[in-house]
Amino acid sequence: MTTYSAIHFNVSIETSGTDPFVARGFVHPQKSMEPLRQVFGEGATKAEAIAAARQMADLAASEMWLDPRYKRHID
Repeated sequence: MTTYSAIHFNVSIETSGTDPFVARGFVHPQKSMEPLRQVFGEGATKAEAIAAARQMADLAASEMWLDPRYKRHID
């Protein structure tokens, strides 16, 4: 599992499959691994699947940044 930045959160992503590749991950706070949202991506290559999942994670992180319920998770 690889961790990437997603605005004020992080996303941990793992890939599986072969054509199409599937990437699945969880958006979590920067200082903990508490899963807050699950994201998926699919692509013809591993890189495309990861890019799709990271794009979904950025969208989820933007929503969470604006939602007062998640303010305590922002580091």
